[in-house]
Amino acid sequence: MVSSARRTQQTWELVARKLPSSIAKRDSEDLYEASAAKIAAVVQSIDPSILTLMLIGHNPGFQDLADGLIGAGDPEACAGIRQKFPTAALAVIAFDADRWTQLKPQSGTLERFVTPRSLA
Repeated sequence: MVSSARRTQQTWELVARKLPSSIAKRDSEDLYEASAAKIAAVVQSIDPSILTLMLIGHNPGFQDLADGLIGAGDPEACAGIRQKFPTAALAVIAFDADRWTQLKPQSGTLERFVTPRSLA
C-alpha cells in the first residue's frame, strides 16, 4: 500500500523495480500524513488472505506505529526506531497472528530496521 503523495509514489517506482512483477500495488489516500491510529485502522482492514504487507508513507505516523507495535526484537534496533525513523527507512515487523484485525500494541517482533545511513 502506497500513500497517494507524489514522493511515496516515486519511492514505490524505485522499490518496484527490485520486486517481482506479481507484487500488487494499492494506492491509499488514507495513508497520506496519517496518524499511527489511522494507519493501524488501514492495516486492520486488509483482507486476511494477504500474508505480507508493505506500507510506504509518512512520518510521524509510521514511526509512531512501528514503535507502538514492536514488543520484541533487537533492543538497539528498537531504540533506533524510537530515536529516529528517517526518510527511506525500512522496518520489518513480524506478527504471530492470522488476521490483520489481531494487530495489537507491542504484538510484533522487529526483524530488521534499515536506514539509508546503515547501507553506506
